[in-house]
Amino acid sequence: MAKKIREFMTHREPPEHIWMERDESAVIGTARMGQRMVPRIRPFDLLRSTPLSGNRARAMVFEGDSLRIATEYIAGREAQLTRAADHDLVYLQFCGRSTIESESGVVEVDPGEIVLVPAAISHRSTGTDQCLRVRVATQEFVTEGVDPEKPTMQRQFAVRPSEPIGIANGGKADGDGQAPVLEHISFWDPQSDLWVERDVAALVGCKREGGRVVRKLSAFNYFTGMTGKGGARRVSRRRLQSRGRAKRLSPRLRRGRDLVSVSRPLIEPYGVGRARARPGTDVLYSPRRSASDHRQPRLSAHGAL
Repeated sequence: MAKKIREFMTHREPPEHIWMERDESAVIGTARMGQRMVPRIRPFDLLRSTPLSGNRARAMVFEGDSLRIATEYIAGREAQLTRAADHDLVYLQFCGRSTIESESGVVEVDPGEIVLVPAAISHRSTGTDQCLRVRVATQEFVTEGVDPEKPTMQRQFAVRPSEPIGIANGGKADGDGQAPVLEHISFWDPQSDLWVERDVAALVGCKREGGRVVRKLSAFNYFTGMTGKGGARRVSRRRLQSRGRAKRLSPRLRRGRDLVSVSRPLIEPYGVGRARARPGTDVLYSPRRSASDHRQPRLSAHGAL
């Protein structure tokens, strides 16, 4: 008898969500044509062949009409400030550490932490210890989907590359960090970009009131249950809005509603040095305790990843 699995079909509105029971063999690996394939990308390996530009290497991984996802390697202090004029930026620290100086102040970011830099906030980063991070640029109005003051667990992570990423491909000296520097005012349409000179000492921490501020969360400390088990905790419609008008919640964000409470954390912290790096991998890590679903493959119509 074929193994039965549940298929969750997301729609724009929660009342339209559908759960279906299917034979696993009728779902996994059945795609033949007419669809985009499910890619398997090692995004940080792309940085190994990307030249540094002002102490930063950036590789674009995915790009859409309103969303762009890239990886970054920061070697020291960025040479320029960045002000995303018409889109929000989200940074997820993967490896090493970064210090983000902005008009909202200074934020120290460790692996597993995520930072929202709202549109129109000028900032720059200083990376140490092989700083690798994911950079998400979105035209959506981003706010927290969790209560920052109510984490469900306290987890810290230690990650390092199996092979250091070289910095002998165009990096520059940091300097004293306080001399006038260029600020890159970036727009979603790069044809509108411009550069102005700024006094960093006068800029950092100068924001006094109004608008959103730079926020940091421990991204993996808010789990409440296991995806796909039903009994969802609803996500407020106010969590995500487009600029100027309400926008329907992304189906990807709505999947957080399908969580149920469990008595133990789902993700365990990673340690370093307990296991040898596997051939072809980019990071060395080992779980202190194994979770039952930690190494299960992802299944889709294109097969198992």
